[in-house]
Amino acid sequence: MQTTPNRHTAQSPLQAEKTYLPFGIYKLEDDTANSHFISNAPHQHNSFELIWVSEGTGHYWIDNEQHEVGPNQVYCLTPGQVHQFKPERNIKGYVITFNQEFLLMPKENASLIFHSNSFRQLTGTTVIRLNEDVRTEMEDLVVKMLKEFDNFFLLRSEILRGLLNIFMIYLTRQYRPAAQPPTKQG
Repeated sequence: MQTTPNRHTAQSPLQAEKTYLPFGIYKLEDDTANSHFISNAPHQHNSFELIWVSEGTGHYWIDNEQHEVGPNQVYCLTPGQVHQFKPERNIKGYVITFNQEFLLMPKENASLIFHSNSFRQLTGTTVIRLNEDVRTEMEDLVVKMLKEFDNFFLLRSEILRGLLNIFMIYLTRQYRPAAQPPTKQG
C-alpha cells in the first residue's frame, strides 16, 4: 500500500523529483488524463500540452475554434489556451505536458511548434497529422517516456528531457502549414 508523504515522512530526492517535475505524460484512456481533459467546462493550463489522439473521434474546442478529432492527430497547445475536449467514441492516445524550463530552451527558441511567429500565427491552433512511418517511431518514444516517468531512477529528468526533445523534432518534421489563400494581384 502506498502512503502519502506528510511532514513527518521524508521523501527521497528521486521521489520528490516526481512530485515537482514540470513534466507529465498520461494515456488518454487512463483516469488521470480523463479527469483532466474530459471536462464539462472549458479550461486552461500554465504549461505546454501535446494531445495525441491515436484512435477515436470527437470534438476539441481550442480558443473558440472547433476541431474534428481523428486518429493520428496531435494538438499542440501553448500556456493559457482555453480548451475543451469532447470524445464521441473510445479515445486512445497520449497527453504530454511540460513547461519551457523543462526543455531548457530560451524563449526565442522554445520550439518551432510553439514559437509565436511561426505555427500559431499561420494556423491559430497547431494540429499535426502524423504519417504512419513516423507514427510508429514516435509511439516508441512515448512508450519509453511513460516507462521512465513511472520510475525513480537516477537522472530520470535528463532522460525524459532527451526523449521529449527527440519527440518534438519528429513532430516538427511532420508539420505542414495550412495552404494560404491566393492573394489578389492588382
